[in-house]
Formats: sequence, C-alpha cells, structure tokens
Amino acid sequence: MATLHSSRRAVVMAAPGLAGLVAAACGAGGRDAGSDGGLPKPAAGPMELRVATNTSIENMPGWERCAEGYQQKYPTRRVKLEHGTGSAYTEQMVAQQAAGDPPQIFYTSTPGIHNFGPKGVFSDLMPLVKADKTINLRDIPDRALKGYSWQGKLHGMPVMADTRYLHYNVSLFKQAGIPLLPREWSEDSFTVEKFVDYAQRLTDANRGIWGFAHGESFPLKSLYLFGADFWDNRDYTTRSTLDSPAALDALQWMQDTVHKWRFAPTSQQLTAAGVNNSDNAFIQGKAAMVLGGYKHTAAIFPKAQGFEWSIAPLPKGRGSGKRTQVVVVGFAVPTGAKHVAEAWDWVKWSTFQDGACAIMGWPRRRSLTRWTASSARRCQSGRPA
Repeated sequence: MATLHSSRRAVVMAAPGLAGLVAAACGAGGRDAGSDGGLPKPAAGPMELRVATNTSIENMPGWERCAEGYQQKYPTRRVKLEHGTGSAYTEQMVAQQAAGDPPQIFYTSTPGIHNFGPKGVFSDLMPLVKADKTINLRDIPDRALKGYSWQGKLHGMPVMADTRYLHYNVSLFKQAGIPLLPREWSEDSFTVEKFVDYAQRLTDANRGIWGFAHGESFPLKSLYLFGADFWDNRDYTTRSTLDSPAALDALQWMQDTVHKWRFAPTSQQLTAAGVNNSDNAFIQGKAAMVLGGYKHTAAIFPKAQGFEWSIAPLPKGRGSGKRTQVVVVGFAVPTGAKHVAEAWDWVKWSTFQDGACAIMGWPRRRSLTRWTASSARRCQSGRPA
C-alpha cells in the first residue's frame, strides 16, 4: 500500500513581509465557516465564485469541466478560475485576504494547511461538516484527513491524491528483449536490482538513449524504496534521519545510477543532448524510463510520437514492503471569504459529487472518496448524478 507522506513542519515563507501579511489577515479573527451551528444561506441572486488553483497547466481542462458542471447545477452562479504559480500564488491570496477580498476557494496541499491553518488563515470546515447531513467524512481515508486537521479543526477538505510511478518506452523494451513491466502494485517480481539491470541494457550511447532519466524528485522516492525517510516522526518531527544507514544506502544508490552504472545522465548531459528535463527526454525517445504522475499520463506524454509507452509501479525496494510518495491536495476556504455557502457547495461538488469526475480526469486519477461501483460507472459514462 502506498505511504502517505506529509509533515507538520511549517513551510518557510519565501517573500519578505509575507508573515506580516498573514498577521494582518488574521488579526480580525474571522468566524469559522458555519460557526453558528447551521449551514450558511446562499446568495439570493447571481454571484461569482472565485476558485484559486496552482495546479499544473496541463490539468486545467479538467478544472474547466468541473466549473462548467458546477454552473449547470447552480445556474445563478459563475465560477472564475484564478490560476497562479510559484510563491506568488500564496502571496496573492494572503494579500487579498489582508485587503478583505480573498478567493472563496484556495487549492492547497498539506504543507499549506499546516502553515496557515493553525494561524487562522483558513476557516474551520468542521462546523459545516457537522451541519451538512449529505456528506460523511468516513468516505475519505483517515490519513488524508489527518493532514488537513489540527486540534479538532478541519482547515481544508482533501479532494484527491496523486503519486509518482514509472513511465516506460515499450518499444525500446521490446527491441532489447526485456519483459514488459508489471502493472499491479502487488506484483513484487520487479525489484531495484532488475531496474538497474534493465536500465543498463536499455542504455545505448551510440543512439543517445539512456535507460533512465532523473526527474520528479526521484531522490525522494529512492529514500522510500530503501525504507528510509527524511524525518524521525511524521506527526511531531524532532530530527532529520538522512544519516541513517538506509538513507545513506539510498543516496549512494542514486549516485551509482549516474556515476557507476552510467545509465542515467547528468543535467549537463541532458542539456548537451538538447533536452532540458526528463519529460522531454522521454518524449523524444532518449530515456527509456522516467518518473511521472497524472499530468504526465493524461496530458504530457501523449504528445510522444513514434513509439509505444506504458506505465508501471516503482520497483520493489530493499525496505519493508513497497513505498512511494502520495501527495494529497484539497480545498480551503480563506477566513473572511464571502459566499461561504457557495464555496461549501463547490467543496462538495468537487470532492463527493460528479465534479470529482471532471477535475480528476476520471479514470486516470484516484479520488480520495471511496466511491461505489455505480459512481465509477457514472464517471466513465459521463452520466450526471
């Protein structure tokens, strides 16, 4: 089973003065959503719902379909998607909140929740959950909820999970006489030793092909493959464990892929070959294996021409069982945002209802809600609820 890795360590604010903006934004001590014990009432007339997101641009078509579905369900409402990138994405939200006009919905992963939730930047959604009889938090895995909760408060609603897995060039595998990789997580025959063997056999310097190209934070995944971790405790971190024997083995293994076995290029070699990252190396057929996630499978790698490709789980490592990183992301309602009722409807639509089908590009991405078989069939067929 995949391991949900998240830390309660605070995220360092990159911009000078951002901490001051947070303090100003929280100074008024806005009420929690639904803090009066009931559900808020929606606006009587037309309104605009602002949804801020920093999702990869490749994912935006799914978000647009989700917004269209929300508007069809609520004809008097219009959704404005506000896309941002980098540190400016969060800085803008905090500045807007300090000015009294934050977006109603803010898309964030667990580090954002840990940093801003306890400071009062995000509303506590638990009163809404308790007042709304149409949803059940038991539909969301406990470990995902844990990352969005603190001291009895729910600072956001986890909506989806994404992970990283192998994308590989099937055509190159066939040319080298290597068996295709397993598709099931439970298949343990594909080990890190076989990964190294395959990558070496796939490397062809004369043709400018590497067996594997690093990218998508593979050092992080290699730690998990060897049973290591960054921190001693995921709830209350006290020290780094990067000096543990397992972590040192993982980091040495990473170095060996480049300098000993020589099946993975350095960044300088990638640049010299005319590619600036692992994505382009794979698309151009210069890397037989790379890491990727939902956005790669759905939008980036379909651009590849002239060869067949597929996906596979990471190899079995030397630690106990299989482990990988799962990134949980969700929606928060900034404190002081207007139209909380409409914002709550968006949270429900995109998490528990048919909006989840669109925003996740069903069936390519895993929803955090435990859907029934009928829900899955409805998503695949495109039929409304």
